[in-house]
Amino acid sequence: MSLRDFVSLFLCFGVASGNGHRTYLSMQDAVSQHFGLTTEDNEPCLLLKFGASLYNFNINGSNIKSPMADLSASNVKLDGFCADPQQRNKRAQLTGKWIENGREKILGLKFTTETIKSKIHQVEEVRWVLDTVTYSESYRDSSIEFQNSNLSVPISAPQKQRFLCKDCINITLHNGDYKDIVLELEPEIEAQPFGTVSNIFVCERTRRRTLSESFQNRMTIFSGVVLGISSVSVLTGYSLRRQLIPERFRQYEAFN
Repeated sequence: MSLRDFVSLFLCFGVASGNGHRTYLSMQDAVSQHFGLTTEDNEPCLLLKFGASLYNFNINGSNIKSPMADLSASNVKLDGFCADPQQRNKRAQLTGKWIENGREKILGLKFTTETIKSKIHQVEEVRWVLDTVTYSESYRDSSIEFQNSNLSVPISAPQKQRFLCKDCINITLHNGDYKDIVLELEPEIEAQPFGTVSNIFVCERTRRRTLSESFQNRMTIFSGVVLGISSVSVLTGYSLRRQLIPERFRQYEAFN
């Protein structure tokens, strides 16, 4: 089954915003927990996956963590636009809106592209980045919004690769009149803001953890091999000494 057929079979669609003369449809798959936007031809053009929780340090007490609404569920209204494939500097945006305890809550995500000099190859490469994250709550006539600071979101990948992370990612959001809140994205985290691609970019935290676990597994195997060789060597040495010095062992056995 093609990705297009998969999307058509499982997804719940709604009308999202237009970008210029284009119209995009909201996409929510409760089975795979993917969500985002598609074109009018049902082609995914912005595809995300993650769970989320909020740590609100403005709340008195120890229960500062609360789960965020599942953005792949139908009770969340998605809106936004996809990147124009003809533009060099691409932009895409997705907002999720839901009602909880009488409050309207909105999570906003904005993606852009930028040219960054690679630390490894010392050459410039075009990457997409999650540039802006906002979270707001409204109740009656009052509203409050929190936003990330510049360069505080560690979600980025080369333009032709999708982002994958199997560890939590914390994003600190600010408001000048209140204490910071922390948006915790929960694994498995996937992001393809400018269309679906096959190549994968694994986040740094997952790469490090995977390498560490691989090293530990290798050391465990190596230690087991060394212990096995040592045990065999001891037994072999014991047998050789018994054969080469039989008189000493006869005396020892006679003593017992």
